[in-house]
Amino acid sequence: MTPSLRNLKRNAAKNRTRRWRMLSVIIVVVILSAMMVARNLLGNPGLQAADPRLIDDRGRVIALLGEPLQATVLYFGYTHCIDNCPLALEHLVHARHALDKNRRAIRIAFVTVDPERDTPPVLQKFVQRFGDGITGYTGDETQIETVLKDYHVWHQKIGEHPGTDAYLEAHSGGIFFVDASGHIRKIADDEDSVEVLESDMNAIVP
Repeated sequence: MTPSLRNLKRNAAKNRTRRWRMLSVIIVVVILSAMMVARNLLGNPGLQAADPRLIDDRGRVIALLGEPLQATVLYFGYTHCIDNCPLALEHLVHARHALDKNRRAIRIAFVTVDPERDTPPVLQKFVQRFGDGITGYTGDETQIETVLKDYHVWHQKIGEHPGTDAYLEAHSGGIFFVDASGHIRKIADDEDSVEVLESDMNAIVP
């Protein structure tokens, strides 16, 4: 093996090690973030939910929890996500439909953690894939960072390449169940089953 080839292989191995270390750190941070959410919010049943005015997927400035206030299932993610976000929204839609006549009492709000790419038209095209009952929300960077902080949602841009928008957003996966009085009653995980999510939705039906 020539010295140059040996160096290339050594560098490739080092890069793989760095990537795995970065992913390990991200996984640990996500777990710690989820624990923080559980401690801060689940330890305070009935905690008042933040209800900022953001921009919905139709370009309207509207309250996050609806106008008038409505029982809301709140999930944070982004439209370029290829795994957890679409699957979680699909599960939420199925759980809502399973409520039968009560489903219209529940709305699903999808808040982007990636306002740079998720404009109202992009959000609208994304949420329409899942049928009715979902409203997408975005805003400027300050607005989004504020609501993420209010709900203790962690996110981190990874794999960014200068001059492109090809990157991923690692983020915590909490799903918040807010009743019609604006209080957080339940927090689920974005990997929970449809049956679990349906039960959580039933807990906030007015």
